[in-house]
Amino acid sequence: WNHIMKDSVKFIYIMDPLCGWCYGFSQVACLLHDMYSHLMEFDLIVGGLMEGSQGGPLKEVAGFIPDALRHVEETCLVEFGELYRENIIGGNDILNSRPLNLLIKTAGWLKPQRAYHAAAAVQKAHYEMGIPCDSQSEFAYLMETSGINSADLINHSNSDKSLQLLMRDYQFVRERQITGFPCCLLETSDGYQILSQGYHTLEEM
Repeated sequence: WNHIMKDSVKFIYIMDPLCGWCYGFSQVACLLHDMYSHLMEFDLIVGGLMEGSQGGPLKEVAGFIPDALRHVEETCLVEFGELYRENIIGGNDILNSRPLNLLIKTAGWLKPQRAYHAAAAVQKAHYEMGIPCDSQSEFAYLMETSGINSADLINHSNSDKSLQLLMRDYQFVRERQITGFPCCLLETSDGYQILSQGYHTLEEM
């Protein structure tokens, strides 16, 4: 990382809260941020994995889910909670990244240094506690563990500024044709380069 930091301007983590592999990678991302953010700039970009026609009830593809969850759990050493399995996989929750991404972008706007931890808190609430996508107030309350006031999050999450930040992220992802998450980029004086795609351990990073 010493040679990376010498030539780099910014580390960029691209994720989506409804990406299971991003959930697995969330603690690695937070550790990288905590270890190196005093030496280089860190940014977090959300990808809009499930919106519009891409969303829908997870139980429609439930037959594929157990093996996929098991693979993420074994590879990333995380756990999908029983409430997630009951409420999200077995329930009628409509998967929609946008309300969660608006919360994450708002958290990054209000407290940039806590953006990575705010995103991890959203994923913990969804994948461990089974909080449905449209429960913004519950997510905001649970995000207080990352040091951000829930009332401020709710008040600003549907503001024009938060929406503009979200649209800027989606455009960034489209322009660079990034279709898989998590993805980590380095921004240097020469442009952007891909550091990693998919899940990697801290040691592998």
